[in-house]
Amino acid sequence: MKLKKKITALCAAILLLVAASLCAAMLWQVREQSYGALLQRSLDSLDELAVSFETAVYQTSYEMGSALSWRVFLTHCFRSCGTAGSALYVNGECLFAATPVDAESYLTVSSGSAAASARVRAYGRNFLVLGKAVDFHGDTYCIYLVAEATYIHSQLRELAVRFALLALAVMLLGLAMVRYLVGRTLRPLSALSEAAGSVAAGNYGQRVPVSSADEVGMLALDFNRMALAVESYVAALQERTERQKLFTAAVTHELKTPLTSLLLNVNTLQT
Repeated sequence: MKLKKKITALCAAILLLVAASLCAAMLWQVREQSYGALLQRSLDSLDELAVSFETAVYQTSYEMGSALSWRVFLTHCFRSCGTAGSALYVNGECLFAATPVDAESYLTVSSGSAAASARVRAYGRNFLVLGKAVDFHGDTYCIYLVAEATYIHSQLRELAVRFALLALAVMLLGLAMVRYLVGRTLRPLSALSEAAGSVAAGNYGQRVPVSSADEVGMLALDFNRMALAVESYVAALQERTERQKLFTAAVTHELKTPLTSLLLNVNTLQT
């Protein structure tokens, strides 16, 4: 794999990781803000429900009778002021519930403590369960309010799709820019590679242009110095070879005349 492809693949992985992290962070923030807004509205509704329930109990004239009649009375009072998603429990027994969710099984509240909340998934849906305890005649009654939170997750899924498309577009744009910048940065290295091949083929006068003062530019400058040194060394070798050829030719020429005379004398003697 070429260096350009390696750098592009590495940048793609980094961009994908950053985009996924940002999308996850934004989705988490949106979810927390949505649950926070729902929690605040539900707390206000729960406080109003508790106040209305206490007011209905104390304003209604009722003489304390049996425990069963007292519970029936409290159930009637709670039903009269109850809202969608509200529930009333006493000692683990549900006196009234306007929701299919068993709130007490998911959230336990105690007397004297502040209102509590819990995120619940039941029946394939998401809920926010809030609870608060009130005391009447020595008994602790737990008032619950179950708020629908499925719409939050539906919005999160829609946002996730939008964020994914946006992240994909940003990643593609970023990859295009990275590819362009990497190609422009590595272009001098390609020129260096071609020049090195030319020098290896015997073209010792090959040089590369120095277009920057960074590491790549310094490498091109060092390459030109190396090519100059190689060219000088090869020129010196060629000059030495030519001198050796001239010397050999001169010696041969000088030896040719005595040898010719010697051959004539030998032929004369043979004759």
